Amino acid sequence: MTVPNVTEPRKRFAYDLTQRGLLRDPQLHAAFDQVPREAFLRHFFRPALDGTSYDTVDFRHPAWLDMVYSDRAWPIQLDGRVCAWELPRGCRSIKGLPTSTSTSPSLAAMMIEQLELRCGHRVLEIGTGSGYTTAVLCHRLGSPLVTSIDIDPALVDRARAQLDSCGYYPALGISDQVSSDPGNDPYDCLIATCGVPAIPADWLGQVRPTGVILAQIYRELGVNALVRLTVDDERSARGFFLPYQGGFAPTRSYRPVDPGQRFRRAIHEHGTVRPTEPELALALPNQTASLVMLAGLLMPGVARLDLRPLSREPQTWLFHPDGSWACHNTRSHTVEQHGPRLLWDNVERIYREWCALGRPSRERFGLTVTTEFQWLWLDSPGSDHQWVLP
Repeated sequence: MTVPNVTEPRKRFAYDLTQRGLLRDPQLHAAFDQVPREAFLRHFFRPALDGTSYDTVDFRHPAWLDMVYSDRAWPIQLDGRVCAWELPRGCRSIKGLPTSTSTSPSLAAMMIEQLELRCGHRVLEIGTGSGYTTAVLCHRLGSPLVTSIDIDPALVDRARAQLDSCGYYPALGISDQVSSDPGNDPYDCLIATCGVPAIPADWLGQVRPTGVILAQIYRELGVNALVRLTVDDERSARGFFLPYQGGFAPTRSYRPVDPGQRFRRAIHEHGTVRPTEPELALALPNQTASLVMLAGLLMPGVARLDLRPLSREPQTWLFHPDGSWACHNTRSHTVEQHGPRLLWDNVERIYREWCALGRPSRERFGLTVTTEFQWLWLDSPGSDHQWVLP
């Protein structure tokens, strides 16, 4: 088999990330220029044409290298058990949900830049995955300064083999808790490549004062918000949300609500139909990222399901684990609600408050984390507008 020439695609790729303003650190540019992403993506999944399943792709596919060096996040595992490298070549119609994905290079570059790395910094990565981002960190800082953990032994073993083949030897660990690590703390930076429902308080003790925590907060309502926190010397951290959307699956220790199951229960129940305010009903289908983030953070546990029935108008369903649900009909502007929580009333309240604040963008919101509480604020930690997170 003829080995493809990967030097030029990789260099073009690093150059493109720099031209887009995503790589400003020359040493980080060198890492993306020299770390071979193809070594960590010899096998992966791509969405099938039916939109509900996946095909396997490996290094023998004629478009493999182009896909590797596209700015795409490629799943490498489905349902926590089906790994791409374990399946026959060209296997089709594999159904499942991605549980480990090689981060899109643009998102990886943006997040690592936000760490503001310096020589000698020690970094903890939560979510080893394919090992590609781990390799970039090793190239930038040196392997002894990088620690990475993942929940899945198969993923860690695979990543270790690929990292070894490229000459990178970070400390790798297996843990079913996002707050555990092989014991190399305190760190200067902690970067999480999985979604967490809230920042674990244990992270505050693993990062030294003035160190950085960068993570994605995931909520079922549609929140994939990246936040950058700076740790102080009082076991607390604070910082702003970033104007970027994350794209990581939630950590497997988190069990989100199954909206499909809630929907099947809801259609057998009866609620109260009432008209909504026209302005609100028209605005909600086009809600912005900042409103989604605010509602998701203030309504924990609420899942969302958008339906487009063939014979009926589009609907947005909301569900809560206590059995509460709401159905918003987007054309007739009616809402049906049921259960102890009037979910759509809560959405309306948050929407009105967001409008009264001038519809602030996501990056105007910040977060403070202590060992006991977490709260949201607007523009500054001392703002008059603060919300304690449930």
